[in-house]
Amino acid sequence: MSASVITVEDQAVKAGSVFTVNVTLAPSEPVKAWEFRMIYNTSLLNLVEIDEGRFFHGYQTFYVSNGSVAYDLILGHGNVTSPGCIATAVFQAKATGTTSIGLAGAGVTNETMYLPLKIVNGTVTVGTVKTTPPQVHHGDDVWGGLVAAVVTIGFTLYVFLRVVMKK
Repeated sequence: MSASVITVEDQAVKAGSVFTVNVTLAPSEPVKAWEFRMIYNTSLLNLVEIDEGRFFHGYQTFYVSNGSVAYDLILGHGNVTSPGCIATAVFQAKATGTTSIGLAGAGVTNETMYLPLKIVNGTVTVGTVKTTPPQVHHGDDVWGGLVAAVVTIGFTLYVFLRVVMKK
């Protein structure tokens, strides 16, 4: 029997930013429920929340998210065989660096038992915000050209009046 695959999305973000990481599931057979606990470097990231994905869309579900733990179950009859997003984690980047985002205690079930599961962890790289000072090109834009023209005309008029007034 082949294994279902849960994949945690990679991200590259700037320090201080709020961003999302999708967790997707590609089932090897019909799925009724899933669960996991998210593991990451808390000195680099702050977990804001874990939202329910659209994997069980169309079914009535029992979804619980408490801190880094999430659980979802179809209530009543039904299961899902198509791949999709099971959850979206919202993080805030606190400091620069790289962290793995892994899943512990992850499980996927059908109607009666846990299924074989492969986990593909993600990586988040938090970089610094690069600030580049704006470059000024005199005369390249309309306002710069207009200011240069007014200054030139003003100076020319000043010189002209000084010459005329001396005569």
